Amino acid sequence: MKTKLGLATQAVTPVQVVGLDHVVLRVADLERSSAFYRDVLDCRVEKWQPELGLLQLRAGSALIDLVSLDGRLGRAGGAGPARGQESGSLLPAPGAFR
Repeated sequence: MKTKLGLATQAVTPVQVVGLDHVVLRVADLERSSAFYRDVLDCRVEKWQPELGLLQLRAGSALIDLVSLDGRLGRAGGAGPARGQESGSLLPAPGAFR
């Protein structure tokens, strides 16, 4: 069986995804990025691991991991993506923009 894009699919019952556990974002400016998630989106700091350059923020039931490009983990991942190559979205609570 093939999808509209011509990709092969399996005929097995798929795993039912019920949510998002975490997302990892590699960032050039950890301070600026963390300020956005903390101050604008009201995410709270869950864990800071300076030896790795990893800051975990709580976003509802999920985590947002911010990895500094100049930290240990960030350097291991190679050069950062060009601006606009990474994306993601967060689903606001119903009525959040009333």
